[in-house]
Amino acid sequence: MISVLKESNIFKNFNEQQLTALYKLGERKVIESNSFLFQKDEEGLGIYVVIKGTFTAVYENTTKIFKLGDCLSAISLIMPIKHKITPKATQKSEVFFFSRENFEILCEKSPKFALTLQKEVFKQFVSVSQNITKIYMG
Repeated sequence: MISVLKESNIFKNFNEQQLTALYKLGERKVIESNSFLFQKDEEGLGIYVVIKGTFTAVYENTTKIFKLGDCLSAISLIMPIKHKITPKATQKSEVFFFSRENFEILCEKSPKFALTLQKEVFKQFVSVSQNITKIYMG
């Protein structure tokens, strides 16, 4: 499981001890085939990392496939924000979920680690935003 987290863009620079701490606070969720991970316009509650299976989502006529190690809803770990997509499991899938509440616990237990995680989430958010801008603005 920790090796899958290490595959994600957000968690790739974290050490084994940090990832173990995250894993202990988070939870694994099984999503049945053709079921939704979350709904568009719902408030995001935290970050999801695909650990098994795949999800598809459509955003402005573009289909995106989320697979092993991909993160969804990362920015909602830091702040309340509504989802822009509705990811659907293409097969029985599994995700690791780390909630905003768990992030707050992490802030209390290990402020330095929480700050590092916050920086990685923002870097990922900026990167995704820049890619979307390039696609739509040329």
